Parts: sequence; C-alpha cells; structure tokens
Amino acid sequence: TPYRKEDNMKSIIFDIESIANPAAIPLLPPIEVDKRLKDLVKIEAQKAEKEVQQIEKMGLDKTTCLICCITTLDVETDEVKSVELDPDTLDEKTLLEEFWEIVHPYSRFITFNGNGFDIPVLTFRSMVNNVQPSVKISTKRYQIGNHVDVRALLGDWDPRAKGTLDYYSKIILGESKADNMDGSFVQSMFDVGAYDEIREYNQAECRSLKKIYERMLGHYF
Repeated sequence: TPYRKEDNMKSIIFDIESIANPAAIPLLPPIEVDKRLKDLVKIEAQKAEKEVQQIEKMGLDKTTCLICCITTLDVETDEVKSVELDPDTLDEKTLLEEFWEIVHPYSRFITFNGNGFDIPVLTFRSMVNNVQPSVKISTKRYQIGNHVDVRALLGDWDPRAKGTLDYYSKIILGESKADNMDGSFVQSMFDVGAYDEIREYNQAECRSLKKIYERMLGHYF
C-alpha cells in the first residue's frame, strides 16, 4: 500500500534502547538478602539474582540509564538511521547530538510509549549531557500535537492499559514485531558485545511501528 500522507507534516518514527549506566552503580542501595537464609550458597545465589534485577531496573530509569541505541525511520521515504553508543567510551553525549541533528527537520514524531519512556528519557539524558534538544516534542495527554504516541492512542490514554508493541503487532498486523526478542534482552546483549543485534532489533521495532501507524491513519487521526 502506498504511503498515505495525512497532512503536510514531515513525520519520523523513533525508538530508543537503554542499558544501565556503570557510573551510577555506586549510588545504588546495598543488596539485602532474606535474613532467614543460613546456607552461604543460597545467600550468594539470591544476592546475585537481586543484583541482576537491580541492573535491569537501572536501564529503565532515566536517572541511572544510558541510551545505547536510537533508530529513526522516515515515514515517507522509509530511510532508516541508527545512532549507537560507543562501547569503549560510553559517550552518550555524542549519540544524543547525532539524534537531535537527525530529527531537527521533522515536524511530527511517532513513538510507542514515547510519553511514558522515550521522551522523558531523552529529555533527562540530554540535560545531564548538556545537549540542547533541536525540537520540542509534546508529551501532553489527550492531544496529538506534533507527537503521536501510538500506545497512548490505542490504549485510550490509559498508561496502565495492556499492550506491548509485539501484542499490537500480532493483534493488528497478524505478525510478531521481532523474533523472540524484547527490551529485557538489551542489557545482556550489550554486555556480550552483540551490538549489531541490538541495532537490528531496534530497527525491527520501528518498522513494526510504522505499519501500525499507517493502519491507524483515518481511524485515530
């Protein structure tokens, strides 16, 4: 189906992936294990499990995460660009500068849960790195403005409504967004150097989001 341009706005889809910021680890509270445990092996096992959970939560917290990949997809031309975190320097500032340069010419931004995650993370991380955003992306509820949060619209603006991107891909498109993958894999993939896989997953999410967004045209806006 050819692209149906609903207005004169130049539109771009974007999605971010994030990991724990190693520099924030010393700021975390100490791990507490069940005091009823007496076996040293069990104590160490529970401690290790809780440490993993703590690291995973860091990657979802704007104050303790690092953005490791951002993919953009031009809705009209289908051009895909990904900016990635250098694993040797962890230079998030350069990644953010590249992202804001890419999106500067656009006037409409499409995300999945951008109100709840992507935009707050981008705004906070840009502030931390002293990077000035090139555009102001709206996060106002109950209105679209220059930002279409697909999850918010499909969930009737209820932030607690169920529905991951994979869920909506299956319900609306009859296909999975990515093979056996979700955001919980990103930290472990980054840790083992699977940077190509993170980029490919991020791009697959954007492509699925584009299909859903185009299906919504004429129905939701």
